[in-house]
Amino acid sequence: MGRKDVGLYNKFNVTRTDGKSEIGKKHDVCDYFVLDITHDPFAIPSIKAYIKACKDKYPKLAEDLKVKLKMRKVNVT
Repeated sequence: MGRKDVGLYNKFNVTRTDGKSEIGKKHDVCDYFVLDITHDPFAIPSIKAYIKACKDKYPKLAEDLKVKLKMRKVNVT
């Protein structure tokens, strides 16, 4: 992790691959938060919480995230 005295700051520019983040489109002003699941020790617990939160409404997304974590040999139960 980086410096502990630096809070949230603009480190990444995220755009959607479907074009919906272009000016005037639905997601042109959306705010995104990027997680580094390789180096950030807080990312995997965050993804596990997201899986729990979305599993009823978005079961396919929850399953895909579980698969991603299992590929990294992370227990998702």
